[in-house]
Amino acid sequence: MNAAVDIFIKQEVRRQLAQRNGLGHLSADEGEWKELFTASKEYSPTISRTETFAFETGEDEGSLVKKILFGVHAAMSVAGGTLGAYHGYKRNRGSLGWALAWSALGTGAPIITTAVAFAQGFGKPIKKGK
Repeated sequence: MNAAVDIFIKQEVRRQLAQRNGLGHLSADEGEWKELFTASKEYSPTISRTETFAFETGEDEGSLVKKILFGVHAAMSVAGGTLGAYHGYKRNRGSLGWALAWSALGTGAPIITTAVAFAQGFGKPIKKGK
């Protein structure tokens, strides 16, 4: 990217962040605009990844990561609850109580519950007489 574009992007990111933080409208004076269009090639401002991301999407990087992790956790909880309900129902020969118990466990701790269910033989009934 050339230096003039770098300066413009950096100023725009700072202006938007200032507005978002309630600092009002910040504009460049004539000297800054002159510098913008006559910047030398040696000048290379750095814009942090967080500033660039906030400029492009209107949110910071941390919130996107939180949203992704929340989505993954929600999907695993639904899958764990569903697998747990099926396993509890089949393992205990149609018991709705055990299906609900296994579903609650699967929702709360999906990885552990799913591992235990497969270790017991997923959906295989308990042998009578033991």
